[in-house]
Amino acid sequence: MTAKKKVLIIEDDLFLVQMMQGFLEENGYAVIIAENGAQGLDLIKYEEPHLILCDRCMPKLSGYFLLEFLRTDYPQYNNIPFIFLTNLVDSRDIEGTLDLKPTAYLTKPIDSNKLLSIVKSSLSTEHTKT
Repeated sequence: MTAKKKVLIIEDDLFLVQMMQGFLEENGYAVIIAENGAQGLDLIKYEEPHLILCDRCMPKLSGYFLLEFLRTDYPQYNNIPFIFLTNLVDSRDIEGTLDLKPTAYLTKPIDSNKLLSIVKSSLSTEHTKT
């Protein structure tokens, strides 16, 4: 039996976290949760997730600054797929993150089937963990 892939959800909307957690666990993933970017950074270093789902705008450390911090100060995590979750639907917001090379950008409300498709696709191309 293979180990479950670990998905870290970094999100301050508890309802959305519960929805995504339940759905991902039902589909065979292990889920860990952080309610802000600072807590997420600690969990990334401790848990080494296979994939990160992260809100773009949060208190304490936004998803944007978390990914920027990972890209510059923690390059060992650059191969972990990083998916932004956001209410920001303006194309300029998406374009403003492209330099950080996120894996994907999902707008809220999150469609469960689209989420699962992107998670599966991102993990199938992942090369750092077995």
